[in-house]
Amino acid sequence: MSRRRDNPRGDWQDLTDEMGRITVPVLFAWGMHDAFLTPDYPLMLARIVPRGHLYIMDHTSHHLQEERPHDFYAVVTGFLNQSHDR
Repeated sequence: MSRRRDNPRGDWQDLTDEMGRITVPVLFAWGMHDAFLTPDYPLMLARIVPRGHLYIMDHTSHHLQEERPHDFYAVVTGFLNQSHDR
């Protein structure tokens, strides 16, 4: 059963401990002009995840994959194609 929530983004959950246990490389891709959250937020996430990486794309806001699809693809495939040695 679900209950009604006043916050459309859901309730706040502190997942710091869980994120700190992620062992694989993680890419956080963010738009420089995101209207919802500034790049400080994904920077914090990238620091919490032991192998977190952050890419901030200029001339984009919240939907990088739609606003600059070719650049987004290049960034993501470049990340996935790296060896990511431990």
